[in-house]
Amino acid sequence: MARIYMPQARRIRTLYDSGQANQQELADEYGVSQSTISSILRNRIHVDPGYKVLATTRRSKKLTWRIVRSIRKAYDDPEATIVGIARKHSLAPATVTAIVLNEIPWYDPDYKSPGIRQRSRGSASLKAKLDWDTVRKMREEYDNRYEQPYGQRPTCASLAEKYGVSVPTVNRIVRRVSWIEPRRR
Repeated sequence: MARIYMPQARRIRTLYDSGQANQQELADEYGVSQSTISSILRNRIHVDPGYKVLATTRRSKKLTWRIVRSIRKAYDDPEATIVGIARKHSLAPATVTAIVLNEIPWYDPDYKSPGIRQRSRGSASLKAKLDWDTVRKMREEYDNRYEQPYGQRPTCASLAEKYGVSVPTVNRIVRRVSWIEPRRR
């Protein structure tokens, strides 16, 4: 086994944090085991007080400050969602939420958290396929289905096909679980 000295440990951390090499590649390059590289990266051996070690996620992805900054920058986009960013970085949505909210272990005193945006719902969403007029018409058709002859009665499936949405969406709409009308004062 080869010996690793502090300058090599710094280089290992730099290569790993920049994404240029994984732990096994670094182990092969320096002639040590992968667990030795892992100990260096977790600052257990060759301790560098200036090196910030970040926690790993449940999917065992190493988080670096570079990734944390890129997640925070991605969240600045109004179209970005926590789940979308989590999928892009192979992280749990709870991890991305903690990063955006500037929680420990990703706390940075210079970062001002924008907070979590509430997702636009209903017709306010940019991706909405329906609007209130269409929803009311759909409910009216479904509520009046018994006035139609038996073979011509609309079903959730036929309404879904007609309005270009999924059957569960129509089911939630006609049961008034989603697209709930605001109360009038």
